[in-house]
Amino acid sequence: MGHKEKEHKPNCWEFKKCGREKGGANAVDLGVCPASIETALHGVHDGTNSGRACWVLDGTLCAASVQGSFLEKFKKCITCDFFHLIEAQEGRDLKNAKDLLRIIEAETVQEVSEKIKAKAHPVAVCQGCGQELCISISPNWRVNIVGLLEFECCHCKRVIHTKGLLAEDPRATIELSVI
Repeated sequence: MGHKEKEHKPNCWEFKKCGREKGGANAVDLGVCPASIETALHGVHDGTNSGRACWVLDGTLCAASVQGSFLEKFKKCITCDFFHLIEAQEGRDLKNAKDLLRIIEAETVQEVSEKIKAKAHPVAVCQGCGQELCISISPNWRVNIVGLLEFECCHCKRVIHTKGLLAEDPRATIELSVI
C-alpha cells in the first residue's frame, strides 16, 4: 500500500511568478516581498513563510508596487486570482483574516520583547539617518508593548514611530538611543 504524497500548494510568488522571493530573479532589482520572508504565518495553508496568507501582510509587493497596509489593500486582495485559488484549495479550512492578524501581532510582540530582554538591541531604524535605535532596560523588569511610540532621533531629529513600551516597575526608565 503506497501512501499518497501531499499535493504541493504554491506560494504567492510561485503562482504569480514575480521573482520577488528571497533569491528570486527580480529580488535585487524590485525588492524582496515581505510575504516570502515573514515567518509569523509559516505553515498557514501549508505555505512557506507567509506565502499562502499574503493578503494580511502590510507592504507586500504585488502588481509592480507596494500595496500598503492590510486595510488599504484587502479589497483588492479578495479579488486576486491567487486568493481565489487559496479559497478553493482550503475550503472550510481557510483561516480568516482576523485570526491571521492576531498571529502576526503576537509574533511582533514576542520579537520586540525578545529584543528588549537582550540589553541594547535595536528596536527600530531611523528612516532619516539609518541609525539603529536601541533600548536599554534592566532584564528583571517586565515590559509590555502598549501601542505606537513616537520619539525624535537624537542624531538627525527626525520623528520616529515604533512599538510603545511600558515598564511595570514605576521606577523603571526606558532609554532609547542611537548607536
